[in-house]
Amino acid sequence: MVFPGIDVFRNFATVKSETLMNAIASTLHHFGNDFFPFAFSSLNRGDESFSVTNKFAHATGARLQARHLNVYINGAHILKDINVEIPRNKITCIIGPSGCGKSTLLCTFNRLNDNIEGLRMTGEVTFDGDNILKAGSSRLSELRRNIGLVPQRPCPLPMSIYDNVAYGCRIHGIHNRHQQNKIVRHYLRAVGLWDEVKDRLNSLASRLSGGQQQPQD
Repeated sequence: MVFPGIDVFRNFATVKSETLMNAIASTLHHFGNDFFPFAFSSLNRGDESFSVTNKFAHATGARLQARHLNVYINGAHILKDINVEIPRNKITCIIGPSGCGKSTLLCTFNRLNDNIEGLRMTGEVTFDGDNILKAGSSRLSELRRNIGLVPQRPCPLPMSIYDNVAYGCRIHGIHNRHQQNKIVRHYLRAVGLWDEVKDRLNSLASRLSGGQQQPQD
């Protein structure tokens, strides 16, 4: 699993290697040495850029890998020559200042950034040996069943409340309407939304309040 890092560095100008190492040491103290499967080898802050070169200690058996990955949006170079291996059965934290490209990297892992205007990607990202960047539209649903992303903010699909909940069933081959009804009812009850939305399941999910959208997602 890959978790977005916390934006612990609000003021870029004050970032120091000691600050980063102290944050890592504190995390290791609470979660144990296996929490970070990598070692930071360098920090560079020339020309207002912040980069961390990491070498993973558990690279063998990595299921997800990026090789010379570059992502450009409208000419801006967002991700620069990323080389990383995400080891199996480990929790990998991506830590960096706001706007450094953490979310862009995570969205690249399951191609959620495809519809961004002016997007261009080079290099490769492999999952179980297949290059994600070359996956056709027919392969994307299968890819996204294996690589999920929980966004920081609610992000309902542009469809009804019912269809948002039932979408996962459908891409996993559950098409029986009666079975979908049971699943939708079960999970809306599980998150405490059923009584609030049961009479408007066909309404757009985007019309829910922010507090309602989060559990619905």
